[in-house]
Amino acid sequence: MAAISLVTVRRAALFLFVALLACAPAAGASVATEPWPPATGPGQLFVHYGEEHYNDDDGLTLFPKVVQESGRYRPELVTTSGDKDNDGTVEQLTSWKRIMSAYDPIGVPYLAAVGNHDRTTPPGVPPGTAGLLTPGVQGSLENYKEIFKDRPYPFGDAANYRGIGPPRPAGEPAGASSHYLADVGQVRWIFLDNSCWGLTDCDRVQSPPFPDEQGNTGQLGFLEQKAAAARDAGMTVFVVMHMPTRDPRDQSYIDPTTFTHVMGKNNPVAPGTPDNQRFEAVAERTGVDGVFLGHIKGQFLYRGRGNVPYYIDGGAGGELYTEGPVGTDHGYWHGFRLVRVHGGNVTTDTVPIFVADGIRIEGADSVRPGKRSFYRAFGRQPVFNDPAKVEALELRDPDPIRPVEGGGMGAVGGFVRDGGWAFAPVILLMLGGLILTPSAMPRPRRRAVLMACAATGAGVIGTATMSLAQQAEPTTTPLESLPAPARIFTTNDPLVLAPVASETDDPRRDPRTQTEDGLFEARCPGNVGLSVTSGFETTTRSVNVPSRPGRRIVRSAIAPRVRGLRAGRRRTVARVELAQPAVVRVRVRRGGRTVRTLREACLQPDSRALRVTWNGRVKRNGRLRAARPGRYRVELLVRSDREPVKRSRIVRVLGKRG
Repeated sequence: MAAISLVTVRRAALFLFVALLACAPAAGASVATEPWPPATGPGQLFVHYGEEHYNDDDGLTLFPKVVQESGRYRPELVTTSGDKDNDGTVEQLTSWKRIMSAYDPIGVPYLAAVGNHDRTTPPGVPPGTAGLLTPGVQGSLENYKEIFKDRPYPFGDAANYRGIGPPRPAGEPAGASSHYLADVGQVRWIFLDNSCWGLTDCDRVQSPPFPDEQGNTGQLGFLEQKAAAARDAGMTVFVVMHMPTRDPRDQSYIDPTTFTHVMGKNNPVAPGTPDNQRFEAVAERTGVDGVFLGHIKGQFLYRGRGNVPYYIDGGAGGELYTEGPVGTDHGYWHGFRLVRVHGGNVTTDTVPIFVADGIRIEGADSVRPGKRSFYRAFGRQPVFNDPAKVEALELRDPDPIRPVEGGGMGAVGGFVRDGGWAFAPVILLMLGGLILTPSAMPRPRRRAVLMACAATGAGVIGTATMSLAQQAEPTTTPLESLPAPARIFTTNDPLVLAPVASETDDPRRDPRTQTEDGLFEARCPGNVGLSVTSGFETTTRSVNVPSRPGRRIVRSAIAPRVRGLRAGRRRTVARVELAQPAVVRVRVRRGGRTVRTLREACLQPDSRALRVTWNGRVKRNGRLRAARPGRYRVELLVRSDREPVKRSRIVRVLGKRG
């Protein structure tokens, strides 16, 4: 029997994942009908992510999941910031396009930017390094232009997506674009190409070419002109490009090939460094509202000049850029970003992805009335091969441990902080026999480069071992650069178990039933379902609030007889006396539906019986109105962790006196 090649296996797996996405049910046992963050709300909803790298070792379990989960939100536009694959070959770009095709049948548009791995690398040069290790020699965009030319304009040459402009101008050269703009309602998205390790380095290999019809000779001029025009029109302006202008990460525990992973490596030896400052100046001057990036595999953010926010969303598929700590406290985990724009205000959420039924809740099974309990949630991400696995992503705000003064940085950290990063490209070039030779890269992954370097120069660079616990190693990554994974805790009975608000709670939550931070207070005895939701993934566990054993709950519960009731005249319709706390509900029903809830609360025992009265009014069209004459049922329910006590009585409402 002939051997099956790795390419054949990958291709088969790719087709299987796309088929599963197309056939995926809209809901299931672990799929929330009401996701968190909310899918509905005022304004416009968008999605952004980058670093898909579907052909990394876990790419085919991560990237299709990102497509599936982001598609459930039905955003107005999905934007990606580049690095679709390892090298811009026809096969790799086509495979990325096939995975993204899951958006087409559900009517979700997508537009893409170019990453350094999306250009076809010249022979003898490691994928993604053209322009960095070969100044003046850039990767080719020809495959890219041809494969994506059938996509809707402005990404390709086909007719625009409905509602996304501007229309394609007559005479524009054929082929997919590497820089362009897209207007969606009151939001302008400007896509730039710094895949050559700089914007100006990429200007001479652009599609469409410069100078353009507006007289721009490069992308910075294009940005300034298009962003200023949108700002003057009162639009929100976003920029999508691949490489960030800054690297906010702790450099101690990174993959050593990714020191200061920005345009030009922020190193005078390499090209493009001035573009970091040039871009931030233009973004500040033109009032850009946000810049969306990839290049760094993980989830980070920072503020540039003019307090402009920069979002690094590099968790869509590629292996994480670390050998050290992972998780919430270090920024290394997988997901996508939701962006909601309403009235010029921008709200963003970073949404993790998980294996099916991958979330669990930890905390007390039983909480006595009046006591509080804190619950924690963990999600397993679909990573099986990368050593930097996030086996249990904590769904909470970052709370990183800070290093002790003078320690905790490791060999790499000292090397970087002492300025050694400036020599990283030189070290890579010294190892050229290993790096620049294709045979040194048996797998299409960046880690192969690292392994080759480590085989001969581990003593020069050094690495740190992975930490299984999120807080097991300190970090100097600024707290404000670590996004919190989206999540919400919900109780299905706040009269039994009520959420306790915190200062960091999300204003979009239902404060009666929800909290972001997992703290709850037991009120009345009973059994409650406590759930946590992140994106569309959810799980629920039972919590018991016990009554005191050996004592009854109810001393007496009566629905007294009422001969007749006229609207406006109040009569006692229920009476209950408690021996222990319990939830008491009294409601009026007619025709199988509730027309008035007279009382529903967690009540404490009292020396006097509780009397509930009704004045013959019901809720109709949102207002209290006189009940129509006829028969109504008054139902009394006392519930706890034991068998409920039920009483009911028919009450006849009389008409007006003749």
